[in-house]
This record gives sequence, structure tokens and C-alpha cells, in this order.
Amino acid sequence: MKKEISRSLRKNDLFIFLIIITIYVFLYIIPVSNSHGLEAVIFYQNKKIVKSLLKDNTFKLGNAVIEIKDGKISIKENDCPGQQCVHMGKISETGQFILCDHYKILVRITGDKGRFDAISY
Repeated sequence: MKKEISRSLRKNDLFIFLIIITIYVFLYIIPVSNSHGLEAVIFYQNKKIVKSLLKDNTFKLGNAVIEIKDGKISIKENDCPGQQCVHMGKISETGQFILCDHYKILVRITGDKGRFDAISY
């Protein structure tokens, strides 16, 4: 009788383990939504500038050089102290942003869908 219980537990444990692995695959490995933004909204000196991420472009905004390439936007050059805005790199997903606190530049990605995962779902 003890052997039957232990075999049953092993089969049930395996079944639970497979369910957990399946849930993990669906939540983390398979992309759930397309989260690439369609445009960047840039706030600079109380102005709102909207740029499409679909067209490559490089432009200067004050002392900053902003580059749009391959659907991603970044602050390529800036003479602010610390250079945190330059080191933030390229962004492309809805909700991401780059902030230059020194020159008050905010670059934010907007689009239809945001990225979500098991926590924000």
C-alpha cells in the first residue's frame, strides 16, 4: 500500500511540475503583446514635440543630439554633467523614457499597447 501512495505522489508531483513549467513558458518566454511604441513624445522648454519612430532621423534639441534609428530613440550627445541621459541608451517600448534633468528634456515612448507581465496583469 505504501508503494502505491508513493507512486501516486510522484505522478501527481510530475503533473504539477509540468503545469508550472507551462505557465512559466506562457508568461515569460512567449511574448504576450507587441510593446513597441509608434512615436516619441519629447518635452523641452514647455513644448511638446512628437516624432515618429518609423522614420530614421537625427536632430538637435538645445545642446542635445537626439537620434531615431531602427524604431529606437536615444540621446546621442549632450554636454550635461554626468551624462546619465546619454548612458540610458536606446528605448523603443511603450512607457519607457529618457530624462535629462539638467536641460529639462523628457523623451517618452507612446503607443497603443503597453508591455505587461504576470505582475501587472
